[in-house]
Amino acid sequence: MSDNLKTGRLPSWEVLRDFVAVCGEAAAEQGIAIDPTRTDEELWHEMWKAAQAPAAGTSGHEVETQQATLQRARQEVMRRQQAKFDAELDIYRDLVVAFSRDVLIRALRHAAHGGVISAAGVRAPVWETALHYRFVVDSGGHEMTICLESDGAELISRHPWTRDMSIDEFLQELVDAVGSAGADLGLHLNDPTASIEDLSEMLIEVTKLRSQELMGYRGLLVRVIERIDGWYFTEFAVYPADHLWYQIAVDRLDEDDWVGHLEAKGWSGARRAIEFARRLYRVDADRSAEDSAIAERWTDAVIAPGCDQES
Repeated sequence: MSDNLKTGRLPSWEVLRDFVAVCGEAAAEQGIAIDPTRTDEELWHEMWKAAQAPAAGTSGHEVETQQATLQRARQEVMRRQQAKFDAELDIYRDLVVAFSRDVLIRALRHAAHGGVISAAGVRAPVWETALHYRFVVDSGGHEMTICLESDGAELISRHPWTRDMSIDEFLQELVDAVGSAGADLGLHLNDPTASIEDLSEMLIEVTKLRSQELMGYRGLLVRVIERIDGWYFTEFAVYPADHLWYQIAVDRLDEDDWVGHLEAKGWSGARRAIEFARRLYRVDADRSAEDSAIAERWTDAVIAPGCDQES
């Protein structure tokens, strides 16, 4: 099919028929409702036959010229879309290849503006610890703060990155914060750049997953708080990265059969993910009906009071 598009030639009926069938099956698997006429074989066959015949009074040369002109226009439109998409990915790639305070602020501002990450900040795990860095940009989009937090979003320490601090100075401050929190890993193992690389990879992955509406992820992967161990944690739900169509709503995390249900599906890391989610959103699976609403507790957890405020 792609070869036909590149050359401006119509595909054979067999190729087109199979392509339409595959698209219909993919939509059904993803739970995307589409107009039945879009996969009607007879209708597609009639359109394909009509496309084979040039308009009356049009010479073969004119038809070829028109097709070539349209193909060039199509290629230019696709090229511009790809260039815009690549430029967006470069914003997040720069976190690794051109890291600086301004690059970090730019990436976070862009992700928050697009609804990719939580406006209250996005987290990245501190390697081989139960700690996490939360990256927060102020409402004006000019001041940068990184907070050290526990699994449950309890604020441990707060670290503004001022303009007069070098990259090395600031990263060392983050290393010292982890050590002060009792999570020092020893020589050559305390590396905050690993968390920044993880953040970059997550933002790139989410952007790619959201790149096409028909993939179905734009309405799911929104306001992401963190990706950890192959699971996404958003303000609203938890998603296994390998099964993004499956949603675990935050307000259902108190149901006590999640672990067994997910492990029965053979999904790796289900127990760890559910236990972590309950800590992050402050959900008690054994709470009584009289307990305060989950929504109130996980909202507090997401916002992490004090992270974006002066001490």
